[in-house]
Amino acid sequence: GSTSGGTSISVYGSNFSSGAIVKIGGLNCTNVVVVNSTKITCKTPANSAGSKDVVVTNLNGQFGTLNNGFTYYWGKNEDKEKRK
Repeated sequence: GSTSGGTSISVYGSNFSSGAIVKIGGLNCTNVVVVNSTKITCKTPANSAGSKDVVVTNLNGQFGTLNNGFTYYWGKNEDKEKRK
């Protein structure tokens, strides 16, 4: 996804509960929706390029991690902005 964030993603797993938090590379996703106990949708936060861990944490403290589960890349517009 883009380093500027805002990519819509779905996270699949088990035992997700209402109020779960999704982090990518340590930063909170936005618009988190726990669709059911096996699926969460959200939008990615802005982050630096590269592969990042995806961590889902339920309100009771249970969590799961997908190591290098999401990869950020520089898009054409971001390359132009960086070169200015």
